[in-house]
Amino acid sequence: MQVYGTLLASDNTSDYNKDSRHWLIFQNVENLVVGGGGVINGNGKIWWLNSCKINKKLPCKHAPTALTFHNCNNLKVKDLKIEDAQQMHLTFERCFGVEASNLVVSAPESSPNTDGIHITKTQNIQISDSIIGTGDDCISIVSGSQKVLATGITCGPGHGISIGSLGAGNSEAHVSD
Repeated sequence: MQVYGTLLASDNTSDYNKDSRHWLIFQNVENLVVGGGGVINGNGKIWWLNSCKINKKLPCKHAPTALTFHNCNNLKVKDLKIEDAQQMHLTFERCFGVEASNLVVSAPESSPNTDGIHITKTQNIQISDSIIGTGDDCISIVSGSQKVLATGITCGPGHGISIGSLGAGNSEAHVSD
């Protein structure tokens, strides 16, 4: 799949009433290549302004992830710009065999909970030659992910690369220059 031009998310939060966790999602797909040179813009400003992280008086609510890959195998994501996500920018959930490269992921430093790339229960993933600068983790790795390799990552602003609870067994994450 090629992404050209700009995909711009709706700024009407009620458009996400059926699924408040996802904007764009690929699910149960094998041998998929997503690339292009286009922009995926989550139009997150309205979400950030109404975040409990910004205004402590507001209730905490879920906001959509801009781009999610769920239960995908042999996946390549390359040459994309993902910006201003409502919450997380790019998530790999329960995927196997992922190559992500030449990505530019960005949001203002003040944007809350806008992880650049979030990896959960994913195995054999390589992230390379990417620039990630957001208001939260550049890359977050959690929940049983194994064999994660990140190389050539420029990170900042953001909290760096976080490795949370990977679970039992042979959980591994490697980061190198």
